[in-house]
Amino acid sequence: MKNSIKVIILFLILVTTGVVLAMNREGLIEVLKKEKECTPYNMLVEKGKGEIRITWDTKDSCTGIVKFGSGVEDLEHWLSSKVENEKNTVVIDTGSYSDVNYFVIISNGELYGLEGKAIAIN
Repeated sequence: MKNSIKVIILFLILVTTGVVLAMNREGLIEVLKKEKECTPYNMLVEKGKGEIRITWDTKDSCTGIVKFGSGVEDLEHWLSSKVENEKNTVVIDTGSYSDVNYFVIISNGELYGLEGKAIAIN
């Protein structure tokens, strides 16, 4: 009797696991996953001697990328940010990268700029 109860419980666990996996495959459980809040805010651009420092905050700890270059349509370089306490920092060495005039931030796969375009570095 005890063995048959164990078999029934094991069977129910396996069936439940199978249903959950099937639902996840269809995307029905996606709402249970917490999405990271990676939208940049409090962005700051500082030009120093030999460098440009771009910093921004995110609500969660998210690594971002800064694409930059000489023109709005010419963002040929990129650097990954360093993250500490939800603050992202990218330091561009102007000795290594000349003509850094525009940039965008890519965070969590989305592009952030000024009204969808690259931001000018003044």
